[in-house]
Amino acid sequence: MVANLILNNWDWKTSNNKVYAAGAVPGHQVYIVRDLGASLGKTTFPQFLKWTPLRMGKQGSRNDLEDFEAQGFIKGVEGDRVKFDYKGINTRLVETVTVQDVVWTCGLMSRLSAQQWDDAFRAAAYQPAERQRFIAKLKSKIDQGLALVSS
Repeated sequence: MVANLILNNWDWKTSNNKVYAAGAVPGHQVYIVRDLGASLGKTTFPQFLKWTPLRMGKQGSRNDLEDFEAQGFIKGVEGDRVKFDYKGINTRLVETVTVQDVVWTCGLMSRLSAQQWDDAFRAAAYQPAERQRFIAKLKSKIDQGLALVSS
């Protein structure tokens, strides 16, 4: 969930996220995000959804560099829970994220090298200037998450 928040992925339907049994160790599971198409933009909560249980509207922008740069990440911490700059329909789920969850995820993501980040965006046909800006924002969010260790 934290990785989805870092990427501003707002399409969290069950078919896009799976847990698989993995490896030779019984009970070992791996969480896989299978679709990141609704990422790298800004999350929003369409006003019309406040009055209807229908949850099939657009919940944000996709692949919009300015929107991605404009959206914050962590707004604060209350107890052991992290408050995010998140405006999607999964607010209750996001409210369950702990400081430990964020630090763990950001620790894993911080292990990606500059070359790995660049390769991922290059493989998706982003131009060098765009790659640099997206990667800078991602790294700033990861650093913000890692900074929670001291809180």
